[in-house]
Amino acid sequence: MAPPERRHASTPERQAAHPAPAPATASEDHASLLESAALLERLFDTVHVLIAYMDTDFRFVRVNRAYAQADGREPADFIGKSHFDLYPNDENEAIFREVLRTGTPYVVTEKPFVYPGRPERGVTYWDWSLRPVRDAQGAISGLVLALVNVTERVYARKAAEAQRRFLHDVMDVLPGLVVLISPDQYLVQYANRHFTEMLGNPKRQPCYGLLRGRDRPCKVCHCRRILETGQPAEWERTIPSGRIFHMRGYPFEGSDGSRLVLELGVDITEEKRLRNEVVTASEQERQRVGQDLHDSLGQDLTGVGYLAASLTGRLTAEGSPMAEGARQIADLLQKACNQVRTVARGLCPVEVREEGLADAVRDLAEHTREIYGIACHLECPGPVPVHDIAVATDLYRIVQEAVNNAVRHGEPERIAIGLSARDGTIALTVEDDGVGLPEELDPEAGMGLRVMRYRAQRIGGVLEASRRPEGGTRVSCIVHLPPDQDETARQPLMENAPPTADPT
Repeated sequence: MAPPERRHASTPERQAAHPAPAPATASEDHASLLESAALLERLFDTVHVLIAYMDTDFRFVRVNRAYAQADGREPADFIGKSHFDLYPNDENEAIFREVLRTGTPYVVTEKPFVYPGRPERGVTYWDWSLRPVRDAQGAISGLVLALVNVTERVYARKAAEAQRRFLHDVMDVLPGLVVLISPDQYLVQYANRHFTEMLGNPKRQPCYGLLRGRDRPCKVCHCRRILETGQPAEWERTIPSGRIFHMRGYPFEGSDGSRLVLELGVDITEEKRLRNEVVTASEQERQRVGQDLHDSLGQDLTGVGYLAASLTGRLTAEGSPMAEGARQIADLLQKACNQVRTVARGLCPVEVREEGLADAVRDLAEHTREIYGIACHLECPGPVPVHDIAVATDLYRIVQEAVNNAVRHGEPERIAIGLSARDGTIALTVEDDGVGLPEELDPEAGMGLRVMRYRAQRIGGVLEASRRPEGGTRVSCIVHLPPDQDETARQPLMENAPPTADPT
C-alpha cells in the first residue's frame, strides 16, 4: 500500500481550517496609537521622578506633573521657556552644554540646589541625570532631564552622622579606654582618643600586640570568653607602659551584624599602687613575724627542749621520781616547737628563691595529708620560676585558700594541685572530688572566693571556680608573668589547663 500523502501547512485545506487574520484597518491602527499615547501620558504624569524634555537651546518642550509641582507651577507654565531663565546656574549650564557637545550622558547624586528667589526653601538635594536624545539621523535633537528629590535622605544621613560624631566626641572626652574588638581576627575596630593617646593608633592591629605588647594571641582571651558565654566580664590589664586598667567587657553587635566585644577601662594605677603598698606592708609584716617566730622563739624553744630532754635523761638514769615530770615538760616543749614552726610557715610560706613557690605548695599538700588525712598531692611537671616574692606569695595564698575551702566545705577524699609554666604564663589548678560548689555559697566560702579573685587580679591573673562534671570543684588561675620573665618559663602546660586558656 502506498503511504498517505503528506500535506504541507500551506495547502488549501490547511488554510481553510486556519484562515489568516484580516489586516488591521487604518482606523484601528489610529485607535491603537491613541491608546498607547494615552498610556504613556498617564505614566509620564504619574511617576515620582521629575522629567523634563528640552530642545538644544534648553527651552522646555515638555515636563511632567511632578516636575511642575516641585516648583509650584503647572506643566504648561514651562513650555517654550529657557531652563536657565527660570533656574540660572553657571555650573549647571556648563554641564548641559558639555552633554550637548559630547553626547555623553551626565549622572550625579545628591547634588545641592537652591531655588532662585526662594531662599526660604533652603538647600535641596537631587539625584539627576541628563541624557541626549537623537533623531533618526543620529543628530542630537534635545535633552531629557530626570531628577529625584533626595533631600530627606541626605538630611537623615547628616543627622545620623552628626549623632555619630556626637557619640564619638563623648567617647573621646571619657578619661578611660573605650575599644571595640573583633575576637575572631583579634582586631581593634574602634578606639577612643584616650586609647590612641595611651597605645597609639590601632590601624586594625591585633589587640594582643597593642594591649599586651605580645607577638602572638594571649592564652587567656577575655573577648573570646565573653562571646562564648554571652556574659559581661571584668578583669585587670597592664598595658606595655606599665599603667593598670580595670576593664569591663560586654558582648556587642556591629551595624553589619558582626560579633564584637566592647571594652571599657578605667586607670587604677595609683589606686592599685596604694592598695598594693598596704597589702605588701601587711604581707611583709606577716613574713617578719613568721621569721622572728622561727629564728627567735622557735630557736629558744628548741634550745629549752634540748635541755629538758637532757635533764630527763639524767633524772631517769638516777632513778629520780622527777624523771616523769621532766619527760612531760620535754614533750610539751617539742609540741610547742612544732606549733611555732607551723605558725611561722603559715605566716611566711614562700622562701625567696626561684623554686620557693613549688616547694611551699608541696609542703602545703604534705601538711594537708598529715593533718586531715585527705589524699592531697602536687603535679608540677617542670620548674616554675617566679622572681617576684609578692606574686609567688599571692599564688600560694590562692592554693591555700582553695585547699582550705575544699577541706571545710567540700568533704573530699582527694585534692589535686597542678602548677606549671610556659611562655611567661603560670597555670594553677586545685581540683577536688567533693560535693562541689553549692548553688548559693555560704558567706564564709563566698568570702574565700572573693579573696582568691582579688589576689588573682592583684597580680594580673584570672581566676575561675566551677563545678566539675564528674563531681567536686575546680579552681583555676592563669597569670601572665612580667615581661622580664616571659622567656624564663618554657615547660609545657599541664594537660588539665584551665578552660579559659587559649591554646593558640
